[in-house]
Amino acid sequence: MNRNITKTNKMKIAKLIIGGALFGAALFFVPFLLLKVLLFFMVLGLLFKLFVGRRHYAQHWARLEYVRSLNEEEFEKYKNSHSQNCCGNSHHQHSPKN
Repeated sequence: MNRNITKTNKMKIAKLIIGGALFGAALFFVPFLLLKVLLFFMVLGLLFKLFVGRRHYAQHWARLEYVRSLNEEEFEKYKNSHSQNCCGNSHHQHSPKN
């Protein structure tokens, strides 16, 4: 009967040691895994910005070339038609009429 008690005690201690070792290993390796996941998403975001941003800047340069090609009359018409939107600081340029 004494042997059964020591075997169960040894099993409890062995389970406790193994559980503690696994828990400690998990606590040690989780930051490295989180760092890899964070790094993965940062690289994915960078690639997204590079490819989508390139298209955005291409549209920006195309619009800039279009505006540069306008003559004075067309440019005034373009300015008047685009001053109504709230892009940039155009809403600060107009004072309220009294």
